[in-house]
Amino acid sequence: MPVVTDRPDPSRPDPLRVDPLLSHARRTREGVEVVLVLPEASFERAQARLRLRAAAPDDETAHGFPARVETLPQGRRVVTVLPDDGGLAGTWRLQLRLGPRRAPQGLRTRLVLVPGRPVALLPSFAESALGN
Repeated sequence: MPVVTDRPDPSRPDPLRVDPLLSHARRTREGVEVVLVLPEASFERAQARLRLRAAAPDDETAHGFPARVETLPQGRRVVTVLPDDGGLAGTWRLQLRLGPRRAPQGLRTRLVLVPGRPVALLPSFAESALGN
């Protein structure tokens, strides 16, 4: 069982808040489209990588996918399409990488992918339990 502390790790930036009303994930003909609206983000990159990391604390599985970053009046929108071939089944923590020399920053949301079922994008609010 992972240890949850009240003190955040000072070496990692706080996870970015994801707007649960404006963000979504859905299956399309191209794959699983993930749209994340980050109201507190202020970075200016047009391209990024969305990283999926296994939600289980003892699983180090990770995948990266190119993402497009758009500027909105209410923050930034990150858009990517994941393959929908069943290879990503499971629950994933999400991270955003804004360049090869920058560490991925955690996002306060989880993505649940189950073949043949609806896609779920779940908000996560407890900073100390995120483990991103």
